[in-house]
Amino acid sequence: MGADWSSSAVIGVKVSEAACYHTVRVKAFDHGHPPEWTHDPQSGKVLWREVRVCSLGEGYELVAIAEAAGLEVFQAGCSEDEDADFFIGIGVSTGSNRGGDYEALLSDIDLGAVRDKLKKFLEPHSLWDEKDFGLWALLYVSI
Repeated sequence: MGADWSSSAVIGVKVSEAACYHTVRVKAFDHGHPPEWTHDPQSGKVLWREVRVCSLGEGYELVAIAEAAGLEVFQAGCSEDEDADFFIGIGVSTGSNRGGDYEALLSDIDLGAVRDKLKKFLEPHSLWDEKDFGLWALLYVSI
């Protein structure tokens, strides 16, 4: 056992989990009951359930939506007490200290092109903020 750590460098934007996701109420099974009803009168089953949906596009997972746009998602701050922060952009990560070290490079990057791609992806969802664009260093530690 013992501690395990790795790190990432991301050129991109920090966005809160709360800004990326919202919850919608959907049918727990096929029925024709009105929205104000909570349980099926015959079976007692719960009629509705809540589903977390990504606010940035069709689908449920931010990672898949960002990857389709040619971007990566890195996550930080995922304790049970707090929302995670997502860092969306391009980046590199080291391996786990247990799996061997290797050099990760970000080179020949056109910062203007990365910035423009992120702005195009995030601005329609009111998530673009120029002051949040930059180089982010993340350290992951597991004890």
